Amino acid sequence: MEDLQRHVTFVPGFDKRSSDPHKNYGINGGQFSFIIKGPKGAVHFVMTPGVFPRSALEHLINHNNNSATKMHKYPMQTGYDVGYHSHAPRHKGQEICQQECKWLDGKPCYSGGSALRAGEWIEKFLELGTEWLWPALEKYYHEEFGFSVG
Repeated sequence: MEDLQRHVTFVPGFDKRSSDPHKNYGINGGQFSFIIKGPKGAVHFVMTPGVFPRSALEHLINHNNNSATKMHKYPMQTGYDVGYHSHAPRHKGQEICQQECKWLDGKPCYSGGSALRAGEWIEKFLELGTEWLWPALEKYYHEEFGFSVG
């Protein structure tokens, strides 16, 4: 069996609103990345738990016309991406996405992913947690990189 490593990262949200349109970078919620890394590459699930800096959250609550946001007083959790990072192209004509991929130890990376799949995974993740997620990512790793799973 391959040596697969599990990693979790969190990038905090930001509030970079400005009245100067050249300096207005908006707001964004924090996001978690769950990564399985192995010798053939890496796979990930990226999601937001709906957490924002307090100033951004107050702005969303007071100015967002989304009734669900106002009703719940916080933005909803969202799956952003289920994808892979590969040392080699996964399909004909695929070009290098990053010259220095942190999940491939700084080597060039061919990557791809699916926001639609992430939308499906977020529901299962919120219901079943990492007990479901880690095996799902390991299965995806083996499917993507050509190993059979039981």
